Amino acid sequence: MKLKIIENNRIIKISSNKSHFQRVLIASILSKKKIIINNYTYSEDNMILIKCFIELGYSIDIYDDYMIVNNQNRKIKKSYTLNIEDSGFAIRVLPIILSSENAKIKILYNKRIYFRNIKELEIIFNQFNLSILITQDYLEFYGGNQFKNNLIYCNCSISSQYATGLLFYMAFIQNIELKVNNPTSKNYLDLTLDVIQQFGISISNDNYTNFYINRVENINNQEISIEGDWSGASNLIVLALIMGKGIFANLSLSSKQSDKIIIELLLNIGAKITYIDNLLIVEKSKLKSFDFDADNCPDLIPVLIPLAILTNRRCIIRNVNRLQYKESNRLKELLISYQNMKANITYNNNTIIIEKSKIELANLNSQGDHRLAMSYAIAMKSINSKIQLIEDKSVNKSYPDFYEQIKKIEIYE
Repeated sequence: MKLKIIENNRIIKISSNKSHFQRVLIASILSKKKIIINNYTYSEDNMILIKCFIELGYSIDIYDDYMIVNNQNRKIKKSYTLNIEDSGFAIRVLPIILSSENAKIKILYNKRIYFRNIKELEIIFNQFNLSILITQDYLEFYGGNQFKNNLIYCNCSISSQYATGLLFYMAFIQNIELKVNNPTSKNYLDLTLDVIQQFGISISNDNYTNFYINRVENINNQEISIEGDWSGASNLIVLALIMGKGIFANLSLSSKQSDKIIIELLLNIGAKITYIDNLLIVEKSKLKSFDFDADNCPDLIPVLIPLAILTNRRCIIRNVNRLQYKESNRLKELLISYQNMKANITYNNNTIIIEKSKIELANLNSQGDHRLAMSYAIAMKSINSKIQLIEDKSVNKSYPDFYEQIKKIEIYE
C-alpha cells in the first residue's frame, strides 16, 4: 500500500534518541577505532557527554549532521575535571568506565544530582578496591584499579545505568562477570547490549541477573546511525491521537528502545495507527481505558497521565516509584500539578490511578524537568488551552525541536 501524496512540511522527523547516542558514543570512544556517527541531536545531555570526552583528551570532530570519533590519538593527562551538570546517565556511567584511568578524576554536577541516589557508586568502587568521595557538588577518585575479584555486583533498583556502565567496562576494559540485583528498565539494558554487539562483543545474560562475555569478533564497522527518539515521540504521538493527525518519520519499529511500547499500548486501547513507507501515521481515535506496567519504561509515565485523563475512563499506571529519582521528584510533581488542575488522580502502593476528571485552569512549573514540561505541554494543547506553563526550555535536555514539532500536528475539530 502506498501513500498518495504527503506534503513534506506535514512530516515530523523525530529527533535522534539520546540514550542510543550516548551508548554509541561511549562504545566508539572505548573501541579506540575511527567511527563516524550519523544523525545525532544537539541536545544538552548529548553535548555534556561530548564535552566530557573532549576534556578527557579524545578526538571528536563535530559537523552539522555527523561526527568523527577517534580521528586522532588521545591526549592523556594526569588529572581531569569534568562537569556533567544535570546528566543522570553521565554521573552513573562515567565514573565506572573511568575507574581504570591512571589519573585523578573530579566530576562536578548540579546539587540535585546528589539527591538522585548515587550511593551505588561507592559499593561498586569498593569492589574495585578504590575509594570515591561523593559530595553534594562533586565526586572525586584516583583511578587505576587492579582488583582481583572477577565478579562484580550492582543493585539496579533505582537505575539500570549502573549496569550499563559495568557492561561497557566488561566489554572494553576488563573481562569481568556481572551480577545484577533488582534489574529494572531491561529494555535499556537490551539497548546497551545491542550497541556493544555492533562492536563485535556478544554478552550473554541469565534473565538480566548474570552477565558474561560470550563471544568477541573483529568487526570493522566505520559508520553508525542514531535511531529516532521514541521517548520524545511518544508525546507527539499522544497529542496527534487526541487532537487530529500526525505523520512521523525516523522511527524504527524494530528499535530496542523501551518507550517503543507506547505503540502496543495505544493499539490496545483503540488507537488508529498505521506504518507505511517508513512513516508512522497516527489519527484521532476514541480510546478505551488502560492498565499499564511502567517498570521498564518510566519515561512514559508523564505523558500517560494526560492520555488517561482524555480517555475519560479509569486508568491505572503501575510501578511508578522510580520517578522520585529523576531530574526532579517526578512522582511528587506530577501528582501536585495534575491535582492542581483538579484531575482525579491518586497514588497508592507504587501505583497511580486516574479517574474521570474535568480539568480546570492552573499554573504549572516544570521544575526544570524536560519530561514534566512535555507532559504539561500536551495537557495544555489537548485538555485546556488556558493552562499556564512556566517554561524554562528544559526540553533542550533531550528534545530541542519539541515545541516546533508540536505545531506540525494537524488539529481536527
